[in-house]
Amino acid sequence: MSKFLTWLFFAFILLSGCGQKGAVVVPENEEIEDEELSNVIVRMIVLDSKGNNLLDPHVEGTFAGSDALYADFRGESFYLNQDINDNDLVPEVLFLGLFSEHYDGFPYRLLFGGLDPYSDIEETLTIHWPTGSSDIVTIISQYDATKNHCQVQYFLNGIEVEESFTIVIN
Repeated sequence: MSKFLTWLFFAFILLSGCGQKGAVVVPENEEIEDEELSNVIVRMIVLDSKGNNLLDPHVEGTFAGSDALYADFRGESFYLNQDINDNDLVPEVLFLGLFSEHYDGFPYRLLFGGLDPYSDIEETLTIHWPTGSSDIVTIISQYDATKNHCQVQYFLNGIEVEESFTIVIN
């Protein structure tokens, strides 16, 4: 049973791919399976100064459905939940642009991506809020082919943040 749990633990770590900050440790003499890595995606919760989730359509002053919420990336603007018909910008992966998501029991989140986990990335994403303010997210991803792993760092306005972070809009 403990051997099964050990393998289950390693499978969980490998399958989490670029979604986790930090390096995956693979014991020496262990063979690395050719697991597919997760796309690099920026994930954030957007709150107002009172703690209300601004992506929740039931909140007064919500950004959900707003045409004034967009992100600039690689010289193009992406609006919230815009249909992306042409994947020329990031042809290696399923690129969805700027979108929101919500699952029962979890808060509404704003996401941007996905970016290729198999290449080194240093990109800047500027998010423009309906309030007229903006925030800059820097994404740095380094792929290690010998371990089939990528390590991702996120910076919000120059300060390192976790993979999923919160932004407060005043």
